[in-house]
Amino acid sequence: DIIKNNINSKNNKKASYVENIKSIPENLQNIPTSWTHRIHSGWTHRIHSGWTHHIHFSQWLVNKLNPDIIVDLGVDYGYSTFCFASPKIGKVYGIDCFSGDSQSGFKNTYDYVNHKKEELGLDNIKFVKGYFGIIAKKWNKPIDILHIDGFHNYDAVKNDYNTWSKFVKD
Repeated sequence: DIIKNNINSKNNKKASYVENIKSIPENLQNIPTSWTHRIHSGWTHRIHSGWTHHIHFSQWLVNKLNPDIIVDLGVDYGYSTFCFASPKIGKVYGIDCFSGDSQSGFKNTYDYVNHKKEELGLDNIKFVKGYFGIIAKKWNKPIDILHIDGFHNYDAVKNDYNTWSKFVKD
């Protein structure tokens, strides 16, 4: 009976977890229209990004956590940064060297993202130009949401996580 109860308990916890995960799409349906209009008012299709399918999740996450500080490591053309900032909750720091890399291509997007930020009226974004490791040495703010989206290989992501996760609030 003890073994049977333990197995049932584990199955119930797993079932509860699965139900919570399944409810996320329902929760996404309940995003306040006051800011979904902003993100779907025409700009989303004009910014090149592989991140477009994450827009609803990012909005749900920001609304749910009500963060003070969001850090977006890796800005490129700003799509994820703009998604995190659109609810106008907290301050979003978009950190990037803004010169590209061998994966995303070498290009300067700094002027573009600042122009787009002004165009969208997102005054809660601060773009920080520099390399993640150097910026981290000066960083002193607790982070509520950390989005790691820089160079996409194991060692780079592991390094970004090890460098920045110490700033994330418990």
